[in-house]
Amino acid sequence: MTPEPRPARIIPEASALGGWPETACRLSPHAAAGEPEPEDRPRTTPPRRPSTTASGFVLVDKPAGWTSHDVVARLRRLVGTRKIGHAGTLDPMATGLLVCGVNRATRLLSLAGGQDKTYVARLRFGVETATEDAEGAVVAARGAAGLTLADLAVAAAACLGDSAQVPSAVSAVKVGGRRAYALVRQGQIPQLAARPIHISRLEWGEPEIHLVTLPGAAASLSGAVAPLPGVAVSLLAGPADGLDLSPSLEAAAAEVGLAPVPVPSGLAFAPSLDAAPVCVDAPAGLAADPSFKTEVPVLDIDLVVDCSAGTYIRALARDIGHAVGTGAHLIALRRTRSGALAVEDADVGAAALAEDNPVSPRPSAGILAQLMPCLVVTDEQARRIGYGQSIDLALAGPTALLDKRGDALAVYVPDGDRAKPQMVLQGADND
Repeated sequence: MTPEPRPARIIPEASALGGWPETACRLSPHAAAGEPEPEDRPRTTPPRRPSTTASGFVLVDKPAGWTSHDVVARLRRLVGTRKIGHAGTLDPMATGLLVCGVNRATRLLSLAGGQDKTYVARLRFGVETATEDAEGAVVAARGAAGLTLADLAVAAAACLGDSAQVPSAVSAVKVGGRRAYALVRQGQIPQLAARPIHISRLEWGEPEIHLVTLPGAAASLSGAVAPLPGVAVSLLAGPADGLDLSPSLEAAAAEVGLAPVPVPSGLAFAPSLDAAPVCVDAPAGLAADPSFKTEVPVLDIDLVVDCSAGTYIRALARDIGHAVGTGAHLIALRRTRSGALAVEDADVGAAALAEDNPVSPRPSAGILAQLMPCLVVTDEQARRIGYGQSIDLALAGPTALLDKRGDALAVYVPDGDRAKPQMVLQGADND
């Protein structure tokens, strides 16, 4: 049986005066030929992935070069829903754990993001930048000749415990309704209020002293330089296994017995810092001139930080650099932990983000169990929870309430002898 043709479409035609009068129109080519309109047209974009109503979390090991928004945008396609958010921004140069919530689990992101964090950072002492990281223009280069681990230990000890930290000027903190970094891009200097933070651990790695090249007042840093005449050379690290040097650099290093400093695993460096630095002891006279130098002695060192949510590691590097008098900035950062969630447990990494395979969120209850106590409630309590009502339940603190299937229903907090809702997920974890 031949299907009846669809109604002809009317395509308006512009008049000579530029208007679109209703009387000036023509039929589509298919209608003019008496043919039915085509039901299917060739697609110019990949087919849309079927949408999902599943709620839960996706743990991402964010690669360097991706913004947190880039990750969320990619997950929207891989998971099959637009309702995805993350529990705390990581800068593009940073890598590591990014906790993402899907559908109703986005309501739990404030809880997931409020957990203590662990970071592995690499700081460079002797050079300051406008953004307090490796991506900004150099604004000061005092050098780090003479800086010792004892100096760093004293400065770090002052940062332990409770303190007030002024966030980085290029952070996402809002000032008058606008992001601080947006004001900086317009040439303004935002005045940011100090915020309470807590740092429970600062653990230094082994220092690496070398020279960086600052061609005039340019902002780019070069990681491999030739030693200055008369500079005493010392070997701070053995050769990195499997590292090939260019013939010119290898010959220069061989003349003075230098070896490249191996780059620690798990740290992502800015492209301008990929070259292997050469270790030298710089003369103390170089640190006396505060102006830009052709070659500046710097000290690179890893720092493990356990801190409260809201702590800015760039600002920590800035403050320690000021305390020791050399200035400092961040050249690498990796978030390894958020509460009980570790980057080793990530569901998605760089490879999965680059592919087009579907990703399923892990159930909210499993994540909540790592953040707070969980309690299974009765059917009647589950019904009342669905309406956001208080229930007869004695709690010691915030508690995730689950139904008999183990699906997350809500987070409740103590209210005298009863419990009241802090966050309701409207029933079971899956519809």
